[in-house]
Amino acid sequence: MWQDPGAVQGGPACVGATDTTSPIPLKIIHAGAPPLIAGIQRLMTVVGFGIVPAVGTWAYDTATDDAVLTWPVGADTALQTLISARMTGLALTGGGVMIDTNLTENSTWHALGGVPMGSAVDLTGRVVGHRGLYVLDGARIPGSTGACNPSMTIAALAEHSMSRIVTQDVGTIF
Repeated sequence: MWQDPGAVQGGPACVGATDTTSPIPLKIIHAGAPPLIAGIQRLMTVVGFGIVPAVGTWAYDTATDDAVLTWPVGADTALQTLISARMTGLALTGGGVMIDTNLTENSTWHALGGVPMGSAVDLTGRVVGHRGLYVLDGARIPGSTGACNPSMTIAALAEHSMSRIVTQDVGTIF
């Protein structure tokens, strides 16, 4: 007997597949329970993502006190074309329809970087030149986590850092 899975779920994707035939590394994943849409009984949120060359840049704008991302238009066109083809194939195989939400509003999932290990922070996450300040999130990861959800990598880094911070800094820094 089929039962409703309940409320919207979070956390890492529960099912994913790497496309080993693709010239660009990419994955297609089931991204948890979908939002409810009136009139549609069953809907699955599926996300495709991959690795593209690092062509974007961040710059600090002193006038607006903001970090500004510059990303060349079309830098990920080849990847998006491959993902779209795979997603459309999945939808047709399952008798469904693919709705590309990026056509109505662009989205970015799991942005990483900005405070890289080795230059801005040490390998434990201590901010260089700022005693007692730590970075323990995805900002420490300088690039892709291999076309996969980075949550477990971020958690592992944070846990590793905390074990060192507790044994080395507690009582000396705070």
